[in-house]
Amino acid sequence: MPQQQGKILQRSCLKQNHSLRRQLLTSFGTAAFVTLALSVFVSIIILVRAGNLVNSQSSEVMKRQIHTNLVGSTIATAQVFAKFSENYDGVVEQMAELVMDRIVGYPEPGWEEDEFVPFFDTRSQTNRYPIKADPLPLEWRISFDITEQNKANVIPHREHWFENVRHISTYSTGTFFMQGQCDPDMTRPEWITYYRNCAPENNNITTGGAVSPTTTAHGLYKKSGELALLLRPLFEANDYAILMGMYYVNSGSGAVVHYPGAMSNGLSGGYISNGCDWMKKENPFTGKPYGTDEFMARCHPKGEVVNGRDYNVNEREWFQYIVEHRGAIVWYGPFTAAGSPIALMTIGKAVYDRRTGELIGVVGLDVAMKDLNGNLVNSKLFDHSEWGIVQIEDGRVVADSLHSASETNSTLSTDVYVNWQDIGMLSDGAYTAIRNMYKELFAGEWTVEDVVAAAEKSARICHFGHIATAYPLPIPPKEYDPDYEPSLLAFHVVSQDVYNPIEDLEESVNDDILVTSLVATGIAICGMFVVLLMLWCVARVLTQPLLWMEIVSWRIVNHSDNRAGDRLQVEDEANITATARCSPNTEISDLVEEFQQMISGFSGDGASSVSEPEANEIRNTLTWQSDFGQLYTKTQMKGKSSTSNTTAQTPSTEPDDRGSASSASGTQEEARVSNRVDPNPSPSATLDSKASRFGLRVCPAPRKVHTGPVAAQAADDRYKTAEEVTNVYRSRLFWWIVLLIVVPLLITNTLICLLVTSAISNTVPKWIDELGAESLDLEEKSLANLVKSKAGELSLILQEHTRDLLFTSRVSNWLHFGAISIGDSFTDMAAATEECKYFPSRTCPVFESPEYQCPCQWYDSEVDSCSSGYNQSESRRLQRRFFASKAHDYDPTTGNRNSTSFPLVASSPETTLWFSDGSELPGSQKGHNTSGFHTAYDRLRVSSSLAIAEFPVYSYQGSAARRRQWLGSYVGYEADGLFTGFSGCSQLHTGFANFFSDPENT
Repeated sequence: MPQQQGKILQRSCLKQNHSLRRQLLTSFGTAAFVTLALSVFVSIIILVRAGNLVNSQSSEVMKRQIHTNLVGSTIATAQVFAKFSENYDGVVEQMAELVMDRIVGYPEPGWEEDEFVPFFDTRSQTNRYPIKADPLPLEWRISFDITEQNKANVIPHREHWFENVRHISTYSTGTFFMQGQCDPDMTRPEWITYYRNCAPENNNITTGGAVSPTTTAHGLYKKSGELALLLRPLFEANDYAILMGMYYVNSGSGAVVHYPGAMSNGLSGGYISNGCDWMKKENPFTGKPYGTDEFMARCHPKGEVVNGRDYNVNEREWFQYIVEHRGAIVWYGPFTAAGSPIALMTIGKAVYDRRTGELIGVVGLDVAMKDLNGNLVNSKLFDHSEWGIVQIEDGRVVADSLHSASETNSTLSTDVYVNWQDIGMLSDGAYTAIRNMYKELFAGEWTVEDVVAAAEKSARICHFGHIATAYPLPIPPKEYDPDYEPSLLAFHVVSQDVYNPIEDLEESVNDDILVTSLVATGIAICGMFVVLLMLWCVARVLTQPLLWMEIVSWRIVNHSDNRAGDRLQVEDEANITATARCSPNTEISDLVEEFQQMISGFSGDGASSVSEPEANEIRNTLTWQSDFGQLYTKTQMKGKSSTSNTTAQTPSTEPDDRGSASSASGTQEEARVSNRVDPNPSPSATLDSKASRFGLRVCPAPRKVHTGPVAAQAADDRYKTAEEVTNVYRSRLFWWIVLLIVVPLLITNTLICLLVTSAISNTVPKWIDELGAESLDLEEKSLANLVKSKAGELSLILQEHTRDLLFTSRVSNWLHFGAISIGDSFTDMAAATEECKYFPSRTCPVFESPEYQCPCQWYDSEVDSCSSGYNQSESRRLQRRFFASKAHDYDPTTGNRNSTSFPLVASSPETTLWFSDGSELPGSQKGHNTSGFHTAYDRLRVSSSLAIAEFPVYSYQGSAARRRQWLGSYVGYEADGLFTGFSGCSQLHTGFANFFSDPENT
């Protein structure tokens, strides 16, 4: 193996025909280059692998974090929008409750006379609606009272809508519309109240007009006055409501109540009728068709263009769409209303009579898309993300942060159909896949965890290059509900720019790798230059003495050959070059010194002579003598016959023939001489002997070099023995080579390794810090969005209750201060405080009576059990307001209580007396002429009418089994401590006798 390696080196770096300097440069230079290149290569590989590892891990972590935050943001914002839409749904539910409280028994005989309304009058012992209102004006008779000066006060947040229609609107009242009504005095066709051949009969409410008369129009008209009166505080409590309406079937002819009031535009170009074939479908609450042939005959044929003053709501597509959903809340739109370019969304519900199950009509709330979209814009997680609320069936956009359906250029009443994939944010394939995924999920049994997992799974890359996540709306209940079915999907679509931080981090890592690699390469190049420079210097220093020896030897040999007779002058040490003198003290220095001593005899006046070795030849013990063998051999072959007085000759016997015999003789002679030679002669003694024998100065000839297997084996044995006995670590030349060549190479490699190690130790934490900073920034954004979403949700929860409180307090104020007339009725109220003062909470016997039952239809969470067996109409009749008022220490005329005889009274439940009948209160002698709040009876009678507002608020909270948050509403009076209200199934007034006041309250 060592011989093979030696042959490889001889063929590559240590070629015999190359100079020693070249061999040094080639061998050590190649080794240095390979070592440095390998160090740089390995360092770059380590850096690249470290960078790729950081990039891959950071990309995975960041993408997972982005997707997690995206899904979390989608769910949080969906919950906010769900609450936002729930608030609007609540308004529509309240409107439906108001209608169902006001119109009962439709269209049976007695419904117009309020025979079936759920308000019992204690005075007449009949059912009576508690308030009376003036009839609504027909829409063409209104006065326009919305001006530039008052619009900010009377229609806050809605100026952008009324800016276009305020010239035909009023905020002080609602309006009533039926087919064909018009201004009989208007003869100008260009005016919106003009109707061809208009006559007073067109406006006859008793008959239902002249164009499409019905027997139900008059009753609807009478009851709409009170309904519009209650729509006003509801409208004022909802800043973003644009228009509230009640759209009656009216026996197929249709009729409309609007608040705020607005004229119908007969010049709008009309609309295209969709016919009334829908009336043939079965009413789910009666089992009969929605309408008769007579009803359908009052509709315009499908496809006919209808004038605005012949408007029949039964022919409109949106009306039919809402009816098809059988009492569920429906979002329809967007669309533009006649006369305005602003896109609207209608939130509606079909209203059925509680008693008869007949379809009364539809209640609807119009909201501006701009307001809906604005809420989504504020919920964006990233600058490059978009929100959209999409109908799950057809992908129609309900609202989106791009405002794609906020405004149109149309002035006609038309649909604004915008599909989600049409706005370039979601592919049809992605939308279909997500929709089908949720449909399959809700087709079977599911949990909330399944829904969240589906939201996480919904994150996918669309062919538009976006990431989309979706969550169903309404928000799925916490427990499995087989009847739950989502109608909307909240989409959160994020551009792939969200991955820019990952790409930036990867770019930063790659830049650091490139810089470090360039620096490492630069150090390697510099190190290579230094090593080559050192190698060149070492090679020159080490080979210069040998080169000098070669030159001197050549001169000696050449002198003996070509310039015989000339004086041979050999230069001494003083003439050695400066490079040679600078050479370090190594074995070569010893060699040069020995060489100088040897050649000292070659200089002078005498001639040098080369002699053939004889029996008494001196053995040359210098190891370099074989190197000169070839030179002497060549000299003998060229000039063996030369003779001169100044040339040294070797005495020998030369045969005439130079053939094989001569060779054999020579061989025998050499053998003979070898046998006679002293194996360890003294060089000085031998030379002296030769000099005395021949009288000449003799230069000893080199040994003849023998070739062949035997000679080669002998040489190998000799060198092997030398290797065995020589310790390389004691060689000065070895250590100088290590110091001058190997050490710089090691230093360079060490610097490269230190650089790479330092780069990794410094840059990897830097990369991790950058990743942490990006991750923290993303988390902060997500957390901020989550906080904003939760704050928004909390705000909407408070907004809902604030709206309900504003509605009830507004109605209460109007009742107490005479803005709403209560007539002569006194709505029945419960008073069980006196009866229950001897019993612990909820153990009073009154809870066993039918009047105090808790129907399951109320969905009241304050009690553990409910009573089944009640239909919707019967359960509503069980709702009664309560009152509690102490019956001692009061003024007999007004009922005011300005002092107390405590502790003689009211020191315990047993010593406290309560009124148990409203007719016992002071002031009851005034009868139905009472009003205001002057006496205790006045206050109680007026507050009894507050049932028209409190019951709808309580009832809508329990509709559709939504989680009830409204537990009750109350009115307290300072004058006498009278406390009234409604608390649902909890019946709080039964436990008031057990209340003890703290000393701080006295």
